[in-house]
Amino acid sequence: ASSAVVLSYQNTDSKKWQALACFYFNDKVRDSAQSMLDTLKELGIESVMLTGDPSPQALVMAENLGMQSAYNGLSPTDKVNHIQQLQANGAVVLMVGINDAPVLAAADVSTSIAGAADLAQVSSDSIILNGQIEAITAAKRISDKTERIIKQNFRWALAYNSIVLI
Repeated sequence: ASSAVVLSYQNTDSKKWQALACFYFNDKVRDSAQSMLDTLKELGIESVMLTGDPSPQALVMAENLGMQSAYNGLSPTDKVNHIQQLQANGAVVLMVGINDAPVLAAADVSTSIAGAADLAQVSSDSIILNGQIEAITAAKRISDKTERIIKQNFRWALAYNSIVLI
């Protein structure tokens, strides 16, 4: 996302504020973000951007990344309300963030990036230590495999115990 900062000064002769300079700062999208979002989409996981950045550039970035929906200019309370609405509709929410501890705490599962605000890290269920966000898709793959193994073990235990009891 990008944001603009305008520096102004007051002209003492005319008593009017005038723009002195305008600076634009652009956040760089991580190189692995597109492939991670594509993988999540293939897995049937909907990606939603919730950002406090009021710039419309945030929405453009989300669209360029192929995100299903994006909301900008949100306060932390707005973000929590959005997450609660998703949960009320049956969604399981994974929140990835670097700040907004209440938002991370409201999600079913949350992760932050190392170097994020201390309170955000404490509020997260996990922390990506190396900054590589593709760890999110790796964690999903591992959790799916773990779930399959647990179900397989339940079937084996049920079959074994049924045979022993007969």
